[in-house]
Amino acid sequence: ALFIAATRSAADLRVRGVNDESTDFLVRNTHTLNAQRRFPPPTNQQQSLSWVLHMSVPNPARGRWRRPPTLPFDFRIDLQDAPGRAFRAVPEAEPGNGLGDRLDLEDSADTPEVADYLANCQGLLLLIDPLRERDLGDAHEYFHGTLLRIAQRMVVPPGQRLPHYVAVCITKFDNPTVFRFARDNEFLCYSEYDPILFPRVHDNEAERFMRELLAGSAASDVELVAGALRQYFYPERVRYFVSSSVGFYVGPSGEFREDDYQNVVPIDGGRFAIRSRIHPINVAEPLLWLGEQIAAEG
Repeated sequence: ALFIAATRSAADLRVRGVNDESTDFLVRNTHTLNAQRRFPPPTNQQQSLSWVLHMSVPNPARGRWRRPPTLPFDFRIDLQDAPGRAFRAVPEAEPGNGLGDRLDLEDSADTPEVADYLANCQGLLLLIDPLRERDLGDAHEYFHGTLLRIAQRMVVPPGQRLPHYVAVCITKFDNPTVFRFARDNEFLCYSEYDPILFPRVHDNEAERFMRELLAGSAASDVELVAGALRQYFYPERVRYFVSSSVGFYVGPSGEFREDDYQNVVPIDGGRFAIRSRIHPINVAEPLLWLGEQIAAEG
């Protein structure tokens, strides 16, 4: 959804692929989401993709004579598009075997490579699916192993923490379960820069929203995720966002209607379809925040 999010953004924002594979990936999946109105297939094998985000960042010398308020900044986004198994804390035992039986090492072969890659990044994106977390509670299981492998590879002086900036995205804001909780618990706000006035959860409320949304789930260990983020990274370098890749349904009127907002609907065979053109919510913003923080350092 990144290309459409950048195109719809009020910010000075453009995205391009670094190579043919990355451009083709962006073209193909943008077409799948927005024109065919369906979701891309799951990732079955690892591939490396890379884009550049052209953006403007605040000029630290903007208060001086004739200095422009912003400066151009090219922000590199590298993606190790890997199957979920690459991020498991430990390899799973073969089906039917008890704990302690032979581990499936082939499934975990990509884990060191992914951890090496993430350790050398300046910023990280952590996506948490609140529906999956509510039902399965495995966000911490996938998160803590990768975190510990990153920490192992970093040389951090005593008393200091990992230097990364981390944007945490709570996804599927458009889902009725997530949206209704935000509405019923007074988390909704609106941006004056959004002509359609889509509802959002303010970034300052996003972490509390995640905690309260999942507070009633017996399966969820999201408190461990939030706690580890506080302990391993500098708190001022962690920011939460409530996101949706497809956004809310917009009908012929061109307006958001609270009585008809669901953009993802079930179809035959357990699949899902997207009803209208997509309007990503907080897809570009986490990357803008990461880019601004990294640019300010240099």
